[in-house]
Amino acid sequence: FAAMLIFWWPKTDTKQIPDNTFSSQSEEPAQTKEQRSSLAIIPFRNIGPTGENSFLADGMHEEINAMLSMAPNLIVKDGARFKGMSSSVKEIGNSLDVDSILTGSVMQTAGKLRVIVKLIDSKTEANLWANTYDKSEGDFFTIQREIAEQVAQGLSINLNSEYETLINDRQTKNLEAYNLYLEGRLLWNTREKDKMYQAVEKYELAVLKDPQFALGYVGIAECYNMLAAYGFSPTKIAIPKAKMYLDRALQINDKISELHSSLGWYYWIYEYDFDRAEASFRKALSINPSSPEANRWYAQVRSVRFNPKSVGEVERSVALEPNSPTTRWVQFKVLIAFSKLQEAKIVAAKVRELDPNYFYGHLGIIEILCLEGKYDEALVAAENAIVSTEEPIYYGVKGFILGRMNRNAEAVVVLNTLREMSSRKIVSESLLSMIHYSIGDYGKAIEMMKESVGNKTFNAFIWDPRIHYKNLHDNADFIKIFSDLRLPLKM
Repeated sequence: FAAMLIFWWPKTDTKQIPDNTFSSQSEEPAQTKEQRSSLAIIPFRNIGPTGENSFLADGMHEEINAMLSMAPNLIVKDGARFKGMSSSVKEIGNSLDVDSILTGSVMQTAGKLRVIVKLIDSKTEANLWANTYDKSEGDFFTIQREIAEQVAQGLSINLNSEYETLINDRQTKNLEAYNLYLEGRLLWNTREKDKMYQAVEKYELAVLKDPQFALGYVGIAECYNMLAAYGFSPTKIAIPKAKMYLDRALQINDKISELHSSLGWYYWIYEYDFDRAEASFRKALSINPSSPEANRWYAQVRSVRFNPKSVGEVERSVALEPNSPTTRWVQFKVLIAFSKLQEAKIVAAKVRELDPNYFYGHLGIIEILCLEGKYDEALVAAENAIVSTEEPIYYGVKGFILGRMNRNAEAVVVLNTLREMSSRKIVSESLLSMIHYSIGDYGKAIEMMKESVGNKTFNAFIWDPRIHYKNLHDNADFIKIFSDLRLPLKM
């Protein structure tokens, strides 16, 4: 949480920073739907002898998804939520708004693999293409590449040598390293502290098995990025570690979408270099236009610069991952940035519906209530969030709400609780600033903001001072903070 930093920057202020690291990209990296076929990939069923080795089936889905996402003129949507469900092809197609569905099964026994794959038209349910692969376990990666290439050809997509190089160089050839990578990916996606640290261990084992496995190093970096983002590790410790592993991955293979997405996050969160961050995200999208992270983070950076196109960008991200609470949370914040409160309210409820335990699930509803001036309801929601999570962010918003209700003595109690909590949890100075502002201690509020900027924990994305600190808009020190960051005070 602490390092999640989003600002607004008017498009007229945008300047181009030359950087030979990135190829020139257009502002609109994604093509329109009319120009592209669309496909959803349903997780492959594991039909091994006793349900063991399911990582092979999961990995088949994960990697074919990634490979096909890099194919030109193809939109690939993840159908993971339909795993194990009995939904018909038409139901899945209508739900995800795609032209075709790829499904299959994996059976592993005695060192042999049988993979059965079908490409089905989502409207007519007719088989467009089907194949059975009977090979040895060691041919696992070859099978993945063949499936990706043949499905693309079945959709009349022309593949060039550059695409073949991308998919050939992307993965490790070590099956054990690959399985460890998949385990790490599943743990990382939870965004839970303990599980993300476990993911680091899985990725580290993967790169021990194959020191040239670039994606493994990217996985470690992604973990450190998110450990800092959610306030589970100090930013100044975690983010430089992430950059170290990203640099290692760059030395091995600089044509991995996830690598450039993570670099974009680094430039944005740690360097406050929004130009370079955007360039990194565009590079990631040029490699994989269907990357969930690149689309989501690019939308955020677009809103940082107050580019109205960010609303469309986040809608594209939602189309790829409609049931991701993280993606919906970003959609909520983009809508808040553009004062679309009624739409934001619906999305805030959707986040809670998708995952009641999501880290920021309570915060959207609380912020909407505050913006509507419904502080009594907001206070109840904040107290419920504290009971559920015990996370500092919810103490911060509780103290802010109490100050807005002129219950300053109670707000100070919360402030002291946060200071005591800082000995065992990461408490951003931004949270202290929130409470100082709400009780009218503007000087201390600004002091805490300055410290948060210096410590790389400034949390404007989570609780933007420019939206909530209206009384400071004419304050010279407040203005200077944003001026130094080359950011405007108002939309």
